[in-house]
Amino acid sequence: MVKPIMRKCPNCKKVYKPVLQRPENDDRCIQVIFPDAQPWEREQLLTGICSDKCWDQFVGEEDA
Repeated sequence: MVKPIMRKCPNCKKVYKPVLQRPENDDRCIQVIFPDAQPWEREQLLTGICSDKCWDQFVGEEDA
């Protein structure tokens, strides 16, 4: 059973429910548990950053 958890974005401080929820007692890598998920969906679980926009603001935009 998966307990829904709320996260707080370290950038914008928005409190939200991540798209994905890590199954209890499953310590496998996020990429293994959710191989078809978008990177931003997995990132919500790993860092709490809520969106690509916040990611760019938090760590800086990628140089083209």
